[in-house]
Amino acid sequence: MFAFTVSAVIGVIAIFCSLFIKFELERLVGRRRKIFLLHFANISITNVVIASAYYVFSGMFETSEHPFYLIYLASLEAMLPIYVVCYLMYEHYEQAKKKYVVSEDKKVLYVKPKYFRKMS
Repeated sequence: MFAFTVSAVIGVIAIFCSLFIKFELERLVGRRRKIFLLHFANISITNVVIASAYYVFSGMFETSEHPFYLIYLASLEAMLPIYVVCYLMYEHYEQAKKKYVVSEDKKVLYVKPKYFRKMS
């Protein structure tokens, strides 16, 4: 149970870190266009971290009882719904943090009212 808890906490931290890096790469490289392949990279790297943490903390590393790919597939199955929820939460956070909204035709910029400077 300890190994599962530790790997779950490490997994959530790794998911948020990888999502932060993904959004920053999209901002720098893709000019805020969504790069779908970064999701696959995030999922695979995060899953390796989770599976490795479980493999080490459960003591399977010493006994080699189960092959690593079985742990990898089991953690992939458990991690995907958590990744989707964390992605939606992080995307909502990023939208709330933006100071402006772009129209659908991407020609008009609407500044959010709370960022206007008071003119008094």
